[in-house]
Amino acid sequence: NFAGKAAGEGGGSIYAAAGNVTLSDSVFSDCRSDAFGGALAVSGSAALSISRSNFMGNAAGEAGGSIHATAGEVFLEDSVFSSCSAVKWGGAIAVSGSAALTISRSNFTGNAAREGGAVR
Repeated sequence: NFAGKAAGEGGGSIYAAAGNVTLSDSVFSDCRSDAFGGALAVSGSAALSISRSNFMGNAAGEAGGSIHATAGEVFLEDSVFSSCSAVKWGGAIAVSGSAALTISRSNFTGNAAREGGAVR
């Protein structure tokens, strides 16, 4: 479990720039980033796979209240994103650049941002 973690620039709990990261049955709650990815940030050639996980109350000052990806791949399944927020875009998840995002059987409730309350 990752609770109350914080970062100044990106990835309040985890920043992945290369390699494979697999998370299952995890909880990310009240994690913060002043900029991008309140809980997780993905860039470079990283591949992030998340299953059966909960993201609650995470926040970012710019984008991706829970997850921000600018490159690499993000796979999500059977996960819940609730009450996450970002000031600009992607209240739960923000994807930009060459990043690829695949989501299956996941729920988004009560997330907020200026653009893309759940995903942008």
